[in-house]
Amino acid sequence: MFLLRLIVLSISVFQSEAFVVVGFKKCRRVDSQRRTNSCPCAALPTPEESARALTDYMAKSHEEKIKALAAVEKKYKDRTTELEQQVQQLEKRAPLPTSTNSVEMPATNKRLTKMVEEYRKLLSNYLVNTQKEKVQAVATAEQKLKDYYETLIAQLKSNEQGERT
Repeated sequence: MFLLRLIVLSISVFQSEAFVVVGFKKCRRVDSQRRTNSCPCAALPTPEESARALTDYMAKSHEEKIKALAAVEKKYKDRTTELEQQVQQLEKRAPLPTSTNSVEMPATNKRLTKMVEEYRKLLSNYLVNTQKEKVQAVATAEQKLKDYYETLIAQLKSNEQGERT
């Protein structure tokens, strides 16, 4: 219904007269100031009423948007202030040394630190073992190729000696 009123408003603002459909077959010209009761569109507002309604709607919408933006801005300013206070409190606390090359804040999770260390050990062991296996696999492949070509050369030599005799 609002869309219909908006369309009629946009048409009637620029024209002093509007075409009004009566039924589906006839269309007669009706002055926008005087309306007839036989027209199904007789309840439509005048262009002035439509313009005033649109202006009121736009003003109200703009005010609501400003209020919403102010609320969101206040919410984020409050959150920012809260986080800044938390940072200041954490900076006031002295860090606790956990090893010779790192420090731990009091709020750090000990279990998580232990898990990270175990993962580092596992990863380093994995990398070392895979490198060893790789070197061993290359050496095995080289030995197989060496043996294959030595047997091939030996067969060729024996065939060559057999043909000479």
